[in-house]
Amino acid sequence: MNNLLDSVEANNDMENFDVYNLSMVDKMRLRNAQATQHASDVLHGIRRGVKGVQATSTIVIKRLTKNLTATLPVPVFGANGLQSNYQRELSSFLPAGITLSAIAIGLKSGSSYSTKAAFTFTDGTSTDIVEVSCNEIPYPSYLASMQGSDEFRFSRNRYRISDGTYQDQLNNSLIVVKQSLFGKAENDNIVPATFQTPNQQQNNIVDIDLPISITKEKTMLVNIGSYVNNFSVTLQMFVTKIEKA
Repeated sequence: MNNLLDSVEANNDMENFDVYNLSMVDKMRLRNAQATQHASDVLHGIRRGVKGVQATSTIVIKRLTKNLTATLPVPVFGANGLQSNYQRELSSFLPAGITLSAIAIGLKSGSSYSTKAAFTFTDGTSTDIVEVSCNEIPYPSYLASMQGSDEFRFSRNRYRISDGTYQDQLNNSLIVVKQSLFGKAENDNIVPATFQTPNQQQNNIVDIDLPISITKEKTMLVNIGSYVNNFSVTLQMFVTKIEKA
């Protein structure tokens, strides 16, 4: 089999699935599977991951500075939590001595924040700023849309770090925190490193094949380490369903 991708495209079970629309990571997974004759299994896994996808959301979390040595939990989504500066959501996860001292988001915070949010963390003497943006639409608009929706369902999450040198970042968890109106809390912990595969060729990308549901009551805390200035984590999330309120 000289060209695995051409052979897969010609397979009758493709159901019009366009192999040339696959990402580079998925193409690498198919090529790696050729030697072990698992191409069909890998292909069906990829197809399951993209089946029913309505859109993709690309969220970028960029730590502009590294004045603080601690790993910082950055709130993403959580339209309800934003109204109280994510105090309840962060209460159990902020490192000792560090507070979230300011949030700037949307035009009300100035024209430079019309497309993003900025979180300022401080330990009393030093500060770090982390920005959150969305590639497809302004992040403040994205967050506002969640206020009027019951649920966003993501079938898959491609987790990318800006510099693969810092592999320890893959051990920093994503924490989905649900805070009910009356104070009940539920947490789901997702560690990207546990989703790495032996055949993976790129050390800065992990495909998290795990459905994630986000509502206005749920906040995703993206823990980002202190490595270099402008270090970033990108979450490419595949949206399969949006339930309107």
